[in-house]
Amino acid sequence: MDLNSVKQAIEELKQIDFKNEHSYEQTIWKFLKCVELPNYTYSIPKDTVVFRTRTHKENEEFFENVSQIGITPKKFITDFGRCNRPAQSVFYASENRPTSYAELIESCTKDKGEGDRVMVTIGAWKLKKNMDVVVVTSPNKEERVSEYDKMHGDNLDAELAGIEDENDRKSIQEIYKFLFEIFRRPSNDDTLNYILTSAFSNISLMHPDGPTDGIYYPSVPFRFQGVNYAITESFATKNLELVSALRNEFSITINAEGKHHFKEIGKIDAKKIDIEKDMIIWK
Repeated sequence: MDLNSVKQAIEELKQIDFKNEHSYEQTIWKFLKCVELPNYTYSIPKDTVVFRTRTHKENEEFFENVSQIGITPKKFITDFGRCNRPAQSVFYASENRPTSYAELIESCTKDKGEGDRVMVTIGAWKLKKNMDVVVVTSPNKEERVSEYDKMHGDNLDAELAGIEDENDRKSIQEIYKFLFEIFRRPSNDDTLNYILTSAFSNISLMHPDGPTDGIYYPSVPFRFQGVNYAITESFATKNLELVSALRNEFSITINAEGKHHFKEIGKIDAKKIDIEKDMIIWK
């Protein structure tokens, strides 16, 4: 890789007019100008449990089918997400319940006020096989504030130390600096940044070194302390098994910073999960 070409490609990525109808395609081409995207991966072991939360509509008491809380069908995906383009199914999940809930605070409370109620169902899904994920972290030690970044930052350092060509090493560091920046931006109801992150995600998942199963990145709403997964449809539909489900009811409160927060006011555990019949039995 040529360091100057990489820096130029990153500057061009920053200048894309994301309101242009071909901005996603332009972003793909600009990323490919980097010549070779880095592909630091990590294997999440079999039997790891991940969590996915779905909100209820006002008239929905329970989700009675496993498929209702699983991956969202393509036909319902009309916009870009952190790691998906429109009409692309991605199974978004978190490493624990608090992170999964935090991901919903901004999206499901923006039109609600203090005292309003929100109903959600959170599913615990177990990996049936190891899952290889692309890791997004910083090459700069001073930016590693979470346990995730400290651990994977050290691993990234070891990967970079094994690259003999200084030009290649510095080029990869520049790309990681840019990826760290765009994956840590809050959406704030502006999904244009998602064009950048979803373009990188789709390219890296098809890396020449071999396809991977998802993207691994910290939660922006949870202040980077929690970790999220964006898992490919092909992996999620075959290798994730629902092992438990919990329906939570929350009352919206306002914290000391004037932001929305949740207070739990009720919960019901599913009595049984019947995978073959696609059923969740609550009573």
